[in-house]
Amino acid sequence: MTALTLLPHLFLHCSLYQTLSCTNCCHVLGKFYCSTPAHLNYKMNLYNIDNSVVYRYTLGEDFQQVIPSSQAPVTLEICQCYEEEIEKQKVLLEMSLDRLSKLEKEVLPPPEQDF
Repeated sequence: MTALTLLPHLFLHCSLYQTLSCTNCCHVLGKFYCSTPAHLNYKMNLYNIDNSVVYRYTLGEDFQQVIPSSQAPVTLEICQCYEEEIEKQKVLLEMSLDRLSKLEKEVLPPPEQDF
């Protein structure tokens, strides 16, 4: 599991912050502002993640897993095949539900009506 580390306090434009980094690769992910001047209070006690590294990291996961070359990326054609299969399954499910409701009507007595 990827763990995050807060490094010692640093100062930037009168703000006190800690650097947020990955313990596996020591790459800096962002900052955690501990104290800020009044005009930056919206950043205080928040994790500010650097957008340029977001594509490389997923919180709670180990190092990025490389996709084996044997696995082809999902293409539009593959998505269309999946959608066709899903539609077929929907039709089969609807047919099964219709048959089940007909069987229930035949087997189960009609509900008694209280007036």
